[in-house]
Amino acid sequence: MDRATRWHLGLPQPRTTRPPTETLLFDRSVHERITRGLHTPGRWSGGALYGTHASGILHIRHVSPLHPPTPDIRDPLTINLPYLVGVSQAVSSLIDESVEWCGQWLSPPHHQLPVEDQTLIHLAHCAQRGLVDEWHPLVMVGYIAEYLVGRAYTWKDGKAHSIASGLGPVALCHDDRAAPDDRAEQHPPES
Repeated sequence: MDRATRWHLGLPQPRTTRPPTETLLFDRSVHERITRGLHTPGRWSGGALYGTHASGILHIRHVSPLHPPTPDIRDPLTINLPYLVGVSQAVSSLIDESVEWCGQWLSPPHHQLPVEDQTLIHLAHCAQRGLVDEWHPLVMVGYIAEYLVGRAYTWKDGKAHSIASGLGPVALCHDDRAAPDDRAEQHPPES
């Protein structure tokens, strides 16, 4: 039974022996979906990450909201469990059976990458809700100049642990799509 279904049914998550998440890898299509998700000014953006774990590496294969699109939900971390279960099952059946809900991503209304202190406040909030732990990260996403970047954290024993986000810096073209194959050559400005 996948993580979303267990949440929906109120069942505890099974214990795992896999190593904690240390690094994230994002499919290129996920970069593009996140970038499209940042086109609503004045509103928080975010949602679920879907992927697979292997040896401390979390490979992100898909993203989605945690609830159906609706103007009255201001917090992108508000979960509509039937919706999340449906999306999780669809993602697993369309991409790969081992792909499941594995974390959250979040971007503030101005879509600039927030300072670390603000990110840690959101991380603690997610940890209180049971959304993040040592295997299920929070990725705070935003822009620094014209670069899409992310900061990723896990949570263990009441403490934040910074992990390699695997997101950015991605140089953006004028039409806000990631520039083809020049990510490695670009360097963001110092922050």
